[in-house]
Amino acid sequence: MIGIVGQKAYLAEFGRMKITTLIKQEMEGVDGKIVRVVELNLDPGASSPAHTHPGHLFVYIIEGEYELGINDDPPKLYKAGEVFYEPAGVVHRIGRNPSETERARLVSFMFLDKGKPNTLLHIH
Repeated sequence: MIGIVGQKAYLAEFGRMKITTLIKQEMEGVDGKIVRVVELNLDPGASSPAHTHPGHLFVYIIEGEYELGINDDPPKLYKAGEVFYEPAGVVHRIGRNPSETERARLVSFMFLDKGKPNTLLHIH
């Protein structure tokens, strides 16, 4: 089952990360689409539950490391200065700061349908 979750509910339930919206903007010349840029600050060991983003994401690692597991693929480790692409609709089953001592900071560029949620949480 998949549930729709807003940012505040997500943070309340899985609150070892802080998500700050930097900009949310309609895209000129691209009807019905928006771009949302967020900064994620993850405490040491913080992780997110399995979820899906209906839109495409490009993520830049500012500081620390981030482990990402998509669908059934083996997880990959990204370090500061690296970028990854997450296709729309894939299951983001692992998303975590693997460090037990250092924070991780990421900037995510999300390309979404206007009026639709940005995250679908997988509830079992």
